[in-house]
Formats: sequence, structure tokens, C-alpha cells
Amino acid sequence: MGYEEVYEWVDQVPLTRVRKVFSRDFSDGCLVAEVIKHFRPQSVDLHNYRESLSAARKMENWTVLNQKVLRKLGVDIGKQEIEQLCAGSDKAAEKLLMRVKASIESGPPPPRKKKAVAEQPNKNEGRVEHRPSPPQQGRPQKGQSAKAQAPKASAAQPPRQRHQPRTPEALQEPPAAPSRRSPEPARGRGPSIE
Repeated sequence: MGYEEVYEWVDQVPLTRVRKVFSRDFSDGCLVAEVIKHFRPQSVDLHNYRESLSAARKMENWTVLNQKVLRKLGVDIGKQEIEQLCAGSDKAAEKLLMRVKASIESGPPPPRKKKAVAEQPNKNEGRVEHRPSPPQQGRPQKGQSAKAQAPKASAAQPPRQRHQPRTPEALQEPPAAPSRRSPEPARGRGPSIE
């Protein structure tokens, strides 16, 4: 399979960016994710990848793509290859896409086997577990009175007072509080009249 075949394969995919310089356009991993998403929609969540010119962000995109997608396709890339892809090295993206294309066209990858664990029959298989729902405030639980469930007032908190409806007298302004200062005689203004 040659590079021209890869270019034709990629041209089938409606990409979000116009392809100008292949190695540079594919250096952040976003377009590779789009290509894989086109052929295997459940394999890729595009929100995990952001377009970037930053080398650190490109490395992050490729690391996530490798861990979440490429390994599942049977295409595992190493740190050195990720660095070449980020740098836009000659034909690095094309080589990777050749492997991705071969993996996608060969069908679904074999399921990964987990570590061997002695399989024991599940005793609870087919049973539905019923758990009591957490108590809701204000509603007594079964067999419990409303007084028993109500939280007890602590000594530090005053008891709640019921809301009293306002009367016209209550809506009037309260009288001014008496001043604590004693009245002083006026000084320098002449004799005070008493």
C-alpha cells in the first residue's frame, strides 16, 4: 500500500479543516481522530482533542488518542513515534494512517483478554437487590412517628417562631429609641431660655 492510497482514503472523510500540508495538518492528532471517527463512530469522542500548535498540547492529544483509540484498534504507538508525529516529521502521519487503515479494513480487533481470574458462579445472578431508600426529611419512616424523626433542637439554637401575619400597626415605623446622651446646655450662644 502506497501513500497515494492513504491520501485517497483520507479524502473520503469530510474533515473540519482543509488539508494543505499533510504532515503539519495531522500533527496535532485531531484529523486522525476525525478519520477514525468516520469509519468507527463509537471508537472516538472528538471532544477529547483540541486543535493546537503547542507541542505540549499535541503530545497530550496523541497520548489520549493512543490510549483510548489506537490501542483498541491494535495500533500502538510509542513515545518516539508520537514525537515524530507532533514535529510533523516526513511521512510519519502517512505511515500511521497506513496502519490505521489496515486495522479498520481488517475488521474489529480481537477482544482483549483480561488477567486470568478463577471464575466463580455468581450466587446473586438473576436476583434483584432491594435497598431501602434514604429517609426524606419531613416524612416519618415506616413504624416511626413524626416526633421521633424530627431533629432535636440543640440548646444553642432558639426554638423556631411561627410567622405572625402583619397587622397595620406592625407595618408602622417603630418609635425612635431614646438617646443615651444627656442633653447638654448650649454653650456660647447666650443665655438659655428655660
